[in-house]
Amino acid sequence: MRAAALEKWLAREPTNYFLLERVADFMFWDLREEDTLRKGLMKRLVQLREEHSDSPEIAVVYARAIYTTEPAKALAVLESAEESSPGFPFTHTQLLVLFQPGGDFANQVRLREEVEMYLKLCPGVDSYYAQIAYQHLASLGSREQVAKFAPVLRASLEAKKPVSNQYSMYPLLWDMELKVAALDAVSAVRERISRDLAKLEELSGREPNLAGFYADIARKGFAMIGETAAFERIDRRNPPVQWEPHEPAGALNWAKPKDSLPTFSSPDLNGKVWKLSDLHGKALLINVWATWCAPCRAEHPEFQKLYEKLKDRKDIAVLSVSVDDLASLVSPYMKENHYTFPVLVDDALKFFVASQGVIPQNWLVSPEGRLAAIQFGYSAVPEWTDKIIAKLDELAKAAR
Repeated sequence: MRAAALEKWLAREPTNYFLLERVADFMFWDLREEDTLRKGLMKRLVQLREEHSDSPEIAVVYARAIYTTEPAKALAVLESAEESSPGFPFTHTQLLVLFQPGGDFANQVRLREEVEMYLKLCPGVDSYYAQIAYQHLASLGSREQVAKFAPVLRASLEAKKPVSNQYSMYPLLWDMELKVAALDAVSAVRERISRDLAKLEELSGREPNLAGFYADIARKGFAMIGETAAFERIDRRNPPVQWEPHEPAGALNWAKPKDSLPTFSSPDLNGKVWKLSDLHGKALLINVWATWCAPCRAEHPEFQKLYEKLKDRKDIAVLSVSVDDLASLVSPYMKENHYTFPVLVDDALKFFVASQGVIPQNWLVSPEGRLAAIQFGYSAVPEWTDKIIAKLDELAKAAR
């Protein structure tokens, strides 16, 4: 029924990008098990591309639709659309995804170019893609780019009152400003950050439902400018959340993945490079987390025990991926808690995590490199470690 409704709307507005995006979502999520309907919508996309060959909207969604089976062709379609319609922002967002680290076409120079072109067109922080672009810029952009767009990001955040999730962009902004500040300007930058932090503390008192959220951001800011004495004041007003698992004890619940795991080649915090291709032949567990995530922190003592039990196994590997906006927050957390499990900070994997849902997540990857199952959230079930090991053993044995 929904496929028919989409077809009807496409007949009226064949180049409506947001409608076309819904078609792509529908094909890959809702119709994963309905091959005939999916192929029918794919055929319609091909027809639309022939009828509207100059439409960047159709080209971008068509490229997204064929990417998993024909990645080189998808790249060619996007680059052609970018050349003919450089002012269409969503071409740049799709190319940004392709060129990010760990992707099939990872290219830092091209990634920087696409980030800059997108932010010139859409400098605000209203969209998810803008936030991703600024994250790439902060971690991989040149000094000149960071210096150019840090004021743009600040102006965007200060132009109007951000919605709550946009306040999470402030640590990214502070990191960018501190990176490019000249020695004689550091004091002025710190004063500006202090004013931002005063505003966040005021908000935490005025909006009790979001007090913990604002307090967590303020803690990051005070840590960045070295004013850790402020932690006591913040914690007194907004005690850190003590998360208690509410799921009933019992078996772990594993979900069927919606998408394939992207390839990756990423260093951990110690500089060791981990490649998915090098892990073929092993059952793999990847824990996805962030320092600000209370359930993640609750899970980590058990995850550390799991890592200790499995780190010397030849047929199993254990990794984790941090989705923190600022990698500088991860090492202190690991050292403070005496954790030794490997941590990757990878933009391609962070983007993939965002498409899957909430954290923490645990990914089971088969020895062939296929994402076999995902567990969402932390369920403090009895013998959590043993249950995870049993799943990994099951995967490893199936490959023998």
